[in-house]
Amino acid sequence: MKGRLVDLINLFGQLGGFDFLKKRICEGELTVNILSFLLRPFGLCSSFLTERVRNDYIIAIVDKSIEFINSLNDDLLKKEATTDSRSETFSSIMKVWYSSG
Repeated sequence: MKGRLVDLINLFGQLGGFDFLKKRICEGELTVNILSFLLRPFGLCSSFLTERVRNDYIIAIVDKSIEFINSLNDDLLKKEATTDSRSETFSSIMKVWYSSG
């Protein structure tokens, strides 16, 4: 099963998936939900990513994600934290940061 996952990750990279995600996160408009949906796959497969992918893509993506979260005002953070599903979304973003680091 792990071999298939590695094959899918490699295919994703060959088709420009990492480039697309880096561009989307670093240059596109973000919401907490969008960021979560884009980051979730990295958290689930982070142990299978090469050091090159981590250095070229993941570091920039995580840095931009942190910048985005830091830019949220207190009212929005409180709103996100009080909504159960969004609180889970916030938690999933944090898990990705720690698992990909």
